[in-house]
Amino acid sequence: MPLQRWTRLIVTAGFSLAVLGSFTPARAAEKAPAIDPRAESIVRAALQNIATARSISLEAEIVNDIPLDSGQRIQEIGIQKTYVRRPDRLAVVRKGHGASSGSMYYDGKLFTLWKPEENVYATWEAPTTIDALFDTMQEKIGFVPPLSVLLHEDAGAGDAKKVRSATYVGLTPIRGVDCHHVALVGENVDVQMWIADAEPIFKRIVVTYKKRPLTPQWTATFLDWNFSPRLSDYLFAFSPPPGARKIEFKVAGKP
Repeated sequence: MPLQRWTRLIVTAGFSLAVLGSFTPARAAEKAPAIDPRAESIVRAALQNIATARSISLEAEIVNDIPLDSGQRIQEIGIQKTYVRRPDRLAVVRKGHGASSGSMYYDGKLFTLWKPEENVYATWEAPTTIDALFDTMQEKIGFVPPLSVLLHEDAGAGDAKKVRSATYVGLTPIRGVDCHHVALVGENVDVQMWIADAEPIFKRIVVTYKKRPLTPQWTATFLDWNFSPRLSDYLFAFSPPPGARKIEFKVAGKP
């Protein structure tokens, strides 16, 4: 059983927020985008906060729109815990239903995806850094999880795509915390971000896929950030549970 369907679900669910990297303002565009300096400064500070951390743990509630053939959108809700120890350890554990469940592990040598509902997993020999892992995912297995650019060493400040506009909306409370609300417009997606006023930490991100049918949204509400956790090796090494069945990844570009 190839992992073709599973990898599509992972792309839809958004294991991470790679889309943020698309909104680092482009400086060499033919026409300068409408970038509010205050919005840019707030976003850059939040990205820098992540880039300077050598280890990170975070917990988020993920709400993912699933378009149905009937024309209706339903929401799948899950809780995602992410653990990063740079340069070569990553684990993402999701609890939910359907696309909202599943885990991924990277121990510096192997990358593993595990689908608990079916108790199946697949592995491949991975590069030696998190950055290289994300850089080769598209070629190897046909997807890059959406938080991936955020988890790069430069936290989204590297290869930037054009942004049409970035607007500072104002202060809005998120779970009792005053947050700067920033709205970004891109070619394929629009992004809203809420960043805490007291400390540059992402509290909520909403991505709107405006070129997909029914313009679905992906929302992450961050429940906890820790920029200096002590993370043991066992968090990143996958041990198959009883009865787990190993299957093969569908290689990108092959039927």
